[in-house]
Amino acid sequence: MLKSEDFGLKYYVKFLSMHSVQLINAAIISSTLMLLSALTLNASSYDISLFYDHFSIPSQADEIQGDVIHNNRVVYTALRHRKVDLALHLNELQSIETGGHLYMPLFHDAVFIGKVDSITHGNNVHSMRGRLKDSDTGFFFLSFNAGMALASIEIPAHNQEFSVVYVPTFESHIVFEVDMERKDVLPEGPVLTPLEE
Repeated sequence: MLKSEDFGLKYYVKFLSMHSVQLINAAIISSTLMLLSALTLNASSYDISLFYDHFSIPSQADEIQGDVIHNNRVVYTALRHRKVDLALHLNELQSIETGGHLYMPLFHDAVFIGKVDSITHGNNVHSMRGRLKDSDTGFFFLSFNAGMALASIEIPAHNQEFSVVYVPTFESHIVFEVDMERKDVLPEGPVLTPLEE
């Protein structure tokens, strides 16, 4: 006669054999969710992200190489650029305080964390300045008003500079890496130094 303990054990073994795949998948999903939760908590220690896509790292596929061009005219001299979602995020940016950290995923290989040193308000303009973490010379400036923002991120030690601007013709903000060799060159502009007589 089959004992109740034996029946229970056989039923349990049969249950495991029938549902092993589902149980493994559930364990994998649970582990993944725990990992994502840990990553989110780690990312949130940066207080807030500069862009609306929060803490995701930009894809290289989204980058456009070269100048920012509109109607066959160079709008900004750049090494590369991409559109960013920022306008809907400006209210959240106002919540950051002095000493807070700003996560700045500019490009796939240019991701920075800035510590806010000062914040100013005036004439409906919200501005903040700070230094880049893990950089002795890097700094950033961010100013925004009425749904438009202007930002500059500079790393003098590497001769690098990035800008975030609103381009009305694109109806979007863009981030671009400044072409330092052409930064101060004005196409078809006047001579900036007096000619020798």
